Amino acid sequence: MLYSATGQQEFGDMASKLTDTYLRRMSGQKGASTAPAYDAFVPQWDFDAPWFDELDGPRDTSAASVAALGMLHLVEGQMQQQGEAADGCAHRYLQAAVATLRALASPKYLAGDNVEFPALLKHATGGFPLRSHVDVGLISGDYYFLAALHKCYRMEACMQLAGNRNR
Repeated sequence: MLYSATGQQEFGDMASKLTDTYLRRMSGQKGASTAPAYDAFVPQWDFDAPWFDELDGPRDTSAASVAALGMLHLVEGQMQQQGEAADGCAHRYLQAAVATLRALASPKYLAGDNVEFPALLKHATGGFPLRSHVDVGLISGDYYFLAALHKCYRMEACMQLAGNRNR
């Protein structure tokens, strides 16, 4: 967010490094190459923790929401600074952000209208080591998910990639 708000290159460089690390770690999590598309963009609660098959990780939709919003802010900053000449990284980050939002909107992660659930997103993790707030809805995840959807809606490149050119 700092990069898109200030345009300071050092913030953009750090955000790019963090995003590259996040995406690399996502591609290395268990089952990433064989997982359904929606699972490939929702991280395990801790990349270094053991995987629990019975808990599907557990995964953390709140972390995915934060990552999607962060990537959209990074893309916005790169486009503000570089315009249409924004490099391939901006497009890759935009693709990852849109794929993450699509994953979160899938029936696995989004609580539907006919589901009695106290949050928008299912399968968040708040405190796994204490076995507290595991596989639940978290208000922070809902907030960042809605903020990322709103940011995408306001970015023409995001809407085009998402296939919704007519707002």
